Amino acid sequence: MNRKISVTEVILCLLSVFFLIGSISIFNSCGPKEDGSFMLCHYANNVETGIAAVLSAISLIRIFLPDIKVKAGMAVSMIPVCVLGILIPGHLVPLCMMKEMRCHAVMAPAVTVCLVLVIAVSVIDLFVISRRVRK
Repeated sequence: MNRKISVTEVILCLLSVFFLIGSISIFNSCGPKEDGSFMLCHYANNVETGIAAVLSAISLIRIFLPDIKVKAGMAVSMIPVCVLGILIPGHLVPLCMMKEMRCHAVMAPAVTVCLVLVIAVSVIDLFVISRRVRK
């Protein structure tokens, strides 16, 4: 059992936690309307926050697991979760009608960038794991 923590695991964890914190604060969706109700983009942001929480949990658990094959499986599981997260704003959950709104200008691009980075690091981590298993 090798308890070695790789750089890619730490980067995945940091990216996932940044995505979680960002979806709550930095790149959240439009605020409430004047009557107190919310637009659809608010619900897209709520789903993104849930996805970010799942990715953060997976990446944190991976750090403490000793079995490298389980770590590889968890890295693979992060990829479809990220693809789902990319498809949420504007595709599966509609955003505001005006393209100048915060959800179009900030939230959707930030979500896409964060999740593409998580996918890329997951793929790199799988490559690192496969090299470690071969040795």
